Amino acid sequence: MNQDKRPYISLIIPAYNEEERLGSTLEDAVRFLRGLGIAFEIIIINDGSGDATESIARDFCEGGESGAEARRFITYSINQGKGFAVSRGVENAQGQYLLICDADGSIPPSELKKFLPFAEEGYALVVGSRAVPGARGLVDQPLVRRILGRAFSLLVATLVVRMVKDTQCGFKLLEARAARKIFSLITIKGFAFDVEMLYLARKMGLAVKEVPVRCTSFKRSRVNLFNDSWRMFCDLIKIRLGIWRGVYQ
Repeated sequence: MNQDKRPYISLIIPAYNEEERLGSTLEDAVRFLRGLGIAFEIIIINDGSGDATESIARDFCEGGESGAEARRFITYSINQGKGFAVSRGVENAQGQYLLICDADGSIPPSELKKFLPFAEEGYALVVGSRAVPGARGLVDQPLVRRILGRAFSLLVATLVVRMVKDTQCGFKLLEARAARKIFSLITIKGFAFDVEMLYLARKMGLAVKEVPVRCTSFKRSRVNLFNDSWRMFCDLIKIRLGIWRGVYQ
């Protein structure tokens, strides 16, 4: 599958206070990627965590590396936001395709099997979705979170972009050149960076495919429903204003 010496897949994992779940997510990812028989790298970005996330990531990266895989670790002391963390991962990735995956393992790394055929077909972005036919999971998601999620999706469609139904799914595969082009223009540091990314993809005329995923919702989410929802709303307004002002020209 991979004739190039560089990794075929760069797995980018932004992590903030994920000491409980990061280890198992990394184990699952390594097991799955080794099973594909491809060269890959795993890049973990510790986004200013206050728990043991940094030490877990460091220990993982210091052991177990082989000729077909690489492990890299980026860390900083002050929380900057998911968008900032992912941007750092993209800057350092060397793979032909970049897979963004949440540290909590809510979407299994094995879902990548659904994405690769579309990427190899020529789609620049393959976006995981919990809102299209075939998606599974989320049965234990609180009602308030579902309501806020739908409200945010409506605002996204109204203010910015309508190309996908679920902008916030934390499982996305990008072709490397497209990723670097998009992230060179990303301005949003928080959770709403996905919206800006998809807007830029549309503006650049890149092909985007939305694919249903199997998702496990966790009750102890790191997202603060009200504080983070407010920040995301403010970031949507920032993106909309940027569009009006020609920031993305």
